[in-house]
Amino acid sequence: MPPFPKGGICTSSAAETGAASMTKKIPSPCVSVCKYKREDHCIACSMTKSQKKIFKKLKKNAERAAFIEMLKHQQAQLGGYEAWALLYKRKAEKKLKKAA
Repeated sequence: MPPFPKGGICTSSAAETGAASMTKKIPSPCVSVCKYKREDHCIACSMTKSQKKIFKKLKKNAERAAFIEMLKHQQAQLGGYEAWALLYKRKAEKKLKKAA
């Protein structure tokens, strides 16, 4: 179970990946690899450059959680992104610790 603050509320998709949905923004699904070698999809998170720009414009956590849910479906369709969930969970936990 991800380390959410006591009484924290999180969306189901954010909970699965380790991102809190409280007053803090859900972090970007980018895991800092950014190599677009799979038909213009990043080899680590599956986002395209245009999807990355779109995510940066999303301000509400509900929008960000929906984007991550869509990205998980995209990863399943493309295949080969099994490691992303663990990497993203670690990133989200690190951001939570840093914010505390």
